[in-house]
Amino acid sequence: MKRLFTVGIVLLFYISFTTVGYADNSQEIIKEDKVEVNIKGGSFDLTTAPLNEFGEITIEIDDVKYSNGFQGPFIVKDLRGINENWQLTVSAAPLRNVTRNLEFPNVLSISPLSKIERQGNTTLKTLPEIVKFNESILDDGDVLIAQSKNGSGAGQFSLTFPDNAIHIAVSPEMKQGKYELKLNWKLQTVP
Repeated sequence: MKRLFTVGIVLLFYISFTTVGYADNSQEIIKEDKVEVNIKGGSFDLTTAPLNEFGEITIEIDDVKYSNGFQGPFIVKDLRGINENWQLTVSAAPLRNVTRNLEFPNVLSISPLSKIERQGNTTLKTLPEIVKFNESILDDGDVLIAQSKNGSGAGQFSLTFPDNAIHIAVSPEMKQGKYELKLNWKLQTVP
């Protein structure tokens, strides 16, 4: 009986291992998990840098141009998607003597950007373009500073002006007093 029991156990193990060893592996199990993600468009924003103070200027017998710069770079952020384009413009009202309520047109000007750099870690490589111009009058309409084309404006960018980017032409016809200069920056979507 003991021998029959031993043979039965050996036979049972043999059948078990044989079945596993010769199992049909031609079947394939595929399971698909579907996950939905809602990706929302990001921000479209402009951060400007303050203009350095011009300090005290003395009127002289000749026209004299005084120049100054910004305290840091400007930041353009466009996280709306690759197919959106933008442009950055600036304009100004005429230079105004607030003491005597006088305006002096065509005395404010700006130089073009010196560089644009992409910020962040991304596979996007193209940059918006710096609009090249000679010094341009600010109170004669919008001055185009930079623009993106063909989706080059997607991401975040640092826009740097030269050290002396804003210019005031002071002439003997100006009157003594406190003057005010207002720059109007406009970041807008373009086709």
